[in-house]
Amino acid sequence: MVASLNLHSSHFLQQLSWLVEQIKRRLMDRPKTIHSSQGQTSLEFLEYRGYVPGDDFGRIDWHVWQRWQEFFVKEYAVVVPRHWTICLDISASMSLYHKFEIVQQIAAALMYVALHLGDKVSFFIMPMSQGQFFRYYGKSQTMTMLSMLASLQPNVRTPNWAVPAYLPYLTQHSKAVVLSDFYDPVYFEFLPWLRKKNMAVVAGKIMAEEEKSPNWRGTWILEDAETGATQIMDLSQKWQQQYQQRLQQHQRHFEGFCRQYHIRTTEILTSETWLNKVISISKWLGLIR
Repeated sequence: MVASLNLHSSHFLQQLSWLVEQIKRRLMDRPKTIHSSQGQTSLEFLEYRGYVPGDDFGRIDWHVWQRWQEFFVKEYAVVVPRHWTICLDISASMSLYHKFEIVQQIAAALMYVALHLGDKVSFFIMPMSQGQFFRYYGKSQTMTMLSMLASLQPNVRTPNWAVPAYLPYLTQHSKAVVLSDFYDPVYFEFLPWLRKKNMAVVAGKIMAEEEKSPNWRGTWILEDAETGATQIMDLSQKWQQQYQQRLQQHQRHFEGFCRQYHIRTTEILTSETWLNKVISISKWLGLIR
């Protein structure tokens, strides 16, 4: 079992606060604003304009009338939040080489940033069971979100996982990030369902250096983390070559599949700094310059 990551530590929260400030300075655009028909339901004052017959008297600024003897009404703007969809793989293979800890921090950072920008977040895990779909909105839900993430453990073995039942409830035109090692093709074959909802999708494929270039020799009992099946293998130089060929074939298949559906892919190494990866993902999704 993976040790629980302390997502409430002061150091981690300081890193998240720094990240929010960096992203705010580099925002590609501000949240879209629309004119409000009723000022009392608005979030932000926009401007004054001259009164026209039919305007609500309650929106007249009487202080302006006392000074200028003319009627002006207040025009407001409503902030329309962006929507984010974050999906996190908790299958058993994610427990190896600290992979889950890295993507756990990336998911926490992305959702933390979204909530502090006033955006809405949908979160689900794969494989999924009933009740494992979450919605968050507002900075007040930050700690609840972090507690939920910290409680997750990558130990699920579900070889016959189907497309999540919650997909029909996800928001169209949102920004989606899927974090997984994608070793089971079933996991990346659901990505087109996100594109069908006109989402901008980034698929983050997590890998460890030990997986890219294993340096093992001799006879080993190998266990498939996804299915639990075991096999005795002689890890010779020939095996190493065959492993590299299969790994490269898998990579080409995954990247070609994502290109077909216009999904951005990024490799996440366990040796990388997660902060830099969050900034890169934010840029690819068009959030920052």
